[in-house]
Formats: sequence, C-alpha cells, structure tokens
Amino acid sequence: MQFPSDEVDYSNRTVWIWPQRGGVFMSSSSPDSHERVASPALPASKTPGKDATTQVVQPQQPARVAKDMKPGKNVDTWVLEPSILTDEKISFELRHLAEPKRKWTRFKDVVKDIGPPVTGLASLIIAALVFYYGNEINKRQAATQEAQAKTQQSQADTATRELRLKILSEFSKSLAELSASDEKTRTLAAINLGQYEREALPAIKPALGVEEDSIRKGAVTVIVQLFESEAVSREELMKSLLEYFHTRNAYMRMGILECFIQLGRRLSQDEASKVIGLLMNELNPRENCTRTEQVEVLREAGVFLGLWPSLESANLLLGIAKNTTCLRAQIQAVDNLCKVATAVQPERRKAIVADLRALVSGAPKLLTERIGFAVNSIEKMEP
Repeated sequence: MQFPSDEVDYSNRTVWIWPQRGGVFMSSSSPDSHERVASPALPASKTPGKDATTQVVQPQQPARVAKDMKPGKNVDTWVLEPSILTDEKISFELRHLAEPKRKWTRFKDVVKDIGPPVTGLASLIIAALVFYYGNEINKRQAATQEAQAKTQQSQADTATRELRLKILSEFSKSLAELSASDEKTRTLAAINLGQYEREALPAIKPALGVEEDSIRKGAVTVIVQLFESEAVSREELMKSLLEYFHTRNAYMRMGILECFIQLGRRLSQDEASKVIGLLMNELNPRENCTRTEQVEVLREAGVFLGLWPSLESANLLLGIAKNTTCLRAQIQAVDNLCKVATAVQPERRKAIVADLRALVSGAPKLLTERIGFAVNSIEKMEP
C-alpha cells in the first residue's frame, strides 16, 4: 500500500501524510477537535515527541478502532510500523480535522486587522484615565494648598491682631509720657513704641481719630518719631497718612494735619507738594462749619499752608479767609497770607489785597485788625 508524501484532501478535511521510518505518520495541530477511527486496532505505547506525546502502534489483530482510540491532550501522532502493513484496507474516519486550524487562522487574521485600532483606542483610554486622575490629584493638591494658605493667613491675621493689641496696650500705658510737656519725656516714650516699626502706625491709627486731644496728640508724637527715625520708609508713611485723610472723620483729619505741622520743614519739598495737592482735592475751604472740629480742620490746614509758600497755598488760604462760618480759621488764613504772598507774582498780590479789603465790611473787630495788618504787609513787599 502506497502513501503519498503530500497533502491529501478528504472531503474538505486535510491530513498530512509522510513516510517515516518505513511507516505512516499522521499529525493534526488540534488533536482535541476531531475524532479518529483506525484499523487494525492496536494497543499503543508512548514515546516522547517535541510538543506532543507520540503513540507507537504495535501489531495485533485487525479490528476497527473505537472512538476511545482518539488521542488525548497533547497526543496527536500515530506511527504505524511497516511490518503490519498489508493490502488490507486501512480505513480512517476523519472528522473535523482541518476546520479548527482554519478557524484559528481566521481568528489570527482578524486579530491582526483589528489589533492596531484596538491598541490606539486602548492608548486613548489610558491617556484619558491618566488625564482624569491626574486632574483630580491636581485639584486635591490645589484644594489642600488653598486650605493651608487660608490657615496660614488666618494665623498671620491672628498674630497681627494680637501684636496691635499689645501696641495699643503699651500706647495707653505711655499716654502720660507721650502727652507730657517735656519734649525729652515725649521722645523717649515715642522711641519705645517705634520699635514696632511698620506695625506701629496701623495700631495707633484709631488714636489719631479720637476727640480726646491728649490721645490724638500722643499718636501724633509716635508718628513723627517714626518719620524722624526712618524705621519705616518715609514713602510708606506718607502714603498711609495721605490715604487716611480721605476719611470723613474730622478728628482723623485733624490728627494727620497735626503730624504734618509738627514735621514742618523737615518734610521735603516733594512731600509738602503732595500734602498741598491733597488739600486742594479733599478740602472745601467754603464748607459751612457747624461743628468745632470742622473749624479746626480748616484752621490747621491754614497753619500748614503758611509753612509752604506757593501760589496754591495762597489760593487755599484766601478761600478759607472768605469763609465767614469759621472765624478762627479765617484769622489763621489771613495771618498766613502775609507769609505766602511772597511766592506769588505782583499782579496776584494786588488781587489778594483787594479780596482782603472786601472782607472788612461787617467783619468782627479782631478779624478787621488782622486784615489791616496783612494788607499793609503785602503792599510793602517789593515787586
């Protein structure tokens, strides 16, 4: 009986047959997916194969092999010894031999086709998950940092309040020294509070705006000491005081003007110009003074303007001098017009003299006398 060494097709079921060792070698890559029936029936003895167990069939009596003759797991090879081959028909009933292999091949082809898109989709999904969880982690970290910042800010605010309370406590204890008539005593007390540097000003700011004269003057003493010691930059102090002046609290304005008056000529020309500009914008020289503190604000403004002669100072002083609702401020303005008139042109002096003479009619005697003195002083000035 001849067995070709090529592929033989049995009703669309393929088996590979080779002559091997004088016999017949049959193999299937998927032994568990088919059934084999062979004749003659022969018992098997196992010999090892590469990827499967090999069964060598020894000759016995011919018989039809039952279904229990099919190979077990990893057993897919029979070798028929040549001594038992005769012309007797050896029948092989092959069932589903090649179909599993074809299905596996189609499956691998499908995997190859859909592999790249699936891999790309998986990459997108992984990237999306990384972005999502990364974003969540960032949000949690941001929330944690924000909470920590709030906690730190709260602790800093608490520490600042406690420090300012301490400064106010020391200020109240030193109030007698700060308002003493002896300049040395006042200076030493102010130096003691000046050690708190930039925290001292906001701490004693409320004291600048109280009606009690001794408390307000004590705060003024401390601020002047801060200016002179330069424990805090003058620019920072000036900025704070100019901002404080925007309040409608007349006592606060009085306290700030008292600071500038005490500093006097120790202010630079630039600093004095800033104060004059502030008064021009914030002060109403024609204000109807119904309260004493309003009169005092205008009066102290007149005192400061008299220290810094300029055209702007002369115009503000003349405006205050014309305000008949505040006699004390009027007198102060008239007295200081004599000082600042030196900084204006002769034509402007003549206009100031004319305005002052117009105030004499109906003016109180004290004011009339001051006006007369001021007119004489201005007229005697050289052109």
